[in-house]
Amino acid sequence: MKMLETSPWIRTPLETWEPLLEGTRPISYKKKASLYHQGDLGENIFICRTGRVRVTYYHAGGEEKLLYIAEQGSMVGETACVTNTCHNSSGIALTDALIYRIPREKLLAAMERDWTLNQQIIGLICRKKSILFHQMLELSFSQALGRIARMLLNLVSEYGIPQPGGAVLIDMTFTHQEVASLVNTSRVTVSNVFHQFASDGLLEKQGSRFVVLRPQELQRIAETFVE
Repeated sequence: MKMLETSPWIRTPLETWEPLLEGTRPISYKKKASLYHQGDLGENIFICRTGRVRVTYYHAGGEEKLLYIAEQGSMVGETACVTNTCHNSSGIALTDALIYRIPREKLLAAMERDWTLNQQIIGLICRKKSILFHQMLELSFSQALGRIARMLLNLVSEYGIPQPGGAVLIDMTFTHQEVASLVNTSRVTVSNVFHQFASDGLLEKQGSRFVVLRPQELQRIAETFVE
């Protein structure tokens, strides 16, 4: 039986949302611009045409928890919009992005007449719930080394391009801070673990991208360092 994806990098074929995109032009958002704020009423959904959006929870004490990153074709803000409630997280452009903004009325009208669209939205919400559940388990049971190894394996699964000798190129860019936020550790810890993986011949940086040199060894670490 297939398990739901738990990688926090989410992308969806843009054509999935064709019933919602008709007659809609994307809006340009600059890096760090807010699509919606935690606590705002869910009046719109947002669909990425280009760029990335980070969905983040802010604690009352000021701490930030990155929940997932939405890439091309991914929808954000749908739960608050469908339920007519306030957003429990914030959506912020991680890069310059083109974003479709769909009003709640248009979303609900399309859902009333299109069962396939309903299935796609339900599937996306379920995947996000699975991601959050996986992160909760990671916080409870895993050490930082294992969590970072599993994060890299998630990226290999989503964006990996096979290289000679069994290595795999991760064909996307990301920062140590993004990884730290996703696995609930510090940026310094991520930097130290990446340095250790590089020293052990597991990881190599080529330009702005990383190559996992020995995926099987990384898998062993991911399975070993679990509390």
